[in-house]
Amino acid sequence: MQQMEDEIDDLLREDRFVELGDLIQDVFTQPYQETSPCEQAQLLARKMDAILRKRFSLPSEYAPRILYRERHLAPEQRGSWQQDICHTMRIISIVVGGSTQLLHQRQPQLVDFYQVQATEQELHLREVSAQLGPSFSDLALEALRECQACLETEVAISADVVAFLNEQESEELSDDDAVIKKHHQSRIDRLTANLDLVHAALSIHEKSNNGK
Repeated sequence: MQQMEDEIDDLLREDRFVELGDLIQDVFTQPYQETSPCEQAQLLARKMDAILRKRFSLPSEYAPRILYRERHLAPEQRGSWQQDICHTMRIISIVVGGSTQLLHQRQPQLVDFYQVQATEQELHLREVSAQLGPSFSDLALEALRECQACLETEVAISADVVAFLNEQESEELSDDDAVIKKHHQSRIDRLTANLDLVHAALSIHEKSNNGK
């Protein structure tokens, strides 16, 4: 199960939406999925909101509206695996970029309906994305992570320079080399202090999210 989740997360992280859409479609058009869903189907269904948020650059706190569910299902049918989730996921497979080849082969009587629903759903999510965009907290978190990666790289570069010069100490360092070493040692101290601040900010963000 964990390996399966890792594979799905890799597709999502790498923005491989066509493959992800085809995977969803393959899983949800297998025999008996409407009545006896497999573990992979259940996992994909749990990740549906996250998939849509990533595909349309929506804020992390946004819960996507599912138009098929709202327009075609009675309240008591919503959330039903057979009446709601299975059909919704087939629609979502098209929305995120999957082809309709398997639907034509396995669900030919419903493929036109799914395509219409997918077109309306995609239009709705694009409109929401244009209105909301990424939240400030998402942008700030992304900036912090980029900053962390840059600082770690710069610390590693200076550390390599100092390590190299330390290896030369069997021979007396030239004045220029001594100045370079001192500069990089001081640089490591400054960068490490900034990196500590970034780590602290990321920790505060994580604690804040865990408390929600």
